[in-house]
Amino acid sequence: MPPAARLLDRHPVLRRLSGQVIFRMLEEEGLDEARIGAALDSFEAAKAAHLDLLRRAADPKERAARPWVLLRAKPADPAAPVCAECAALRHALVPADHPDLAELLPPYGLGCGLSADLAADADLARLDPAPTPLDPARLPGRALFCAARRLDAP
Repeated sequence: MPPAARLLDRHPVLRRLSGQVIFRMLEEEGLDEARIGAALDSFEAAKAAHLDLLRRAADPKERAARPWVLLRAKPADPAAPVCAECAALRHALVPADHPDLAELLPPYGLGCGLSADLAADADLARLDPAPTPLDPARLPGRALFCAARRLDAP
């Protein structure tokens, strides 16, 4: 498994951002320290989840038991809405051994309302709507902020 820095270098959003960059940009937008801290915590959590998923997907035993990566909306949170583009990707599937997995996964911007996790065939059978293969052409444009997020939102 490549080092974490090399894995992050493959992600279109995570490779461009650091805590310092995010802090300065949000500070320039006039956000207070509490809101900036919350945004940084969210970014670090997304980055850690992305790396954890890639490490687990690279483990042959884990991948044999759970061969799919499933995109899903994060638990209901009015502070993290899901934009229409991301909502359309709910229950999209990517094989866990896909060579471009790092590039296909959320977040698609800061505040992205999608997450991803490994899934077994039995997990997928219980989903409604039924999962469908991820079409990379349907991925939202990568941007600093998710289309559903607004800087002035509480």
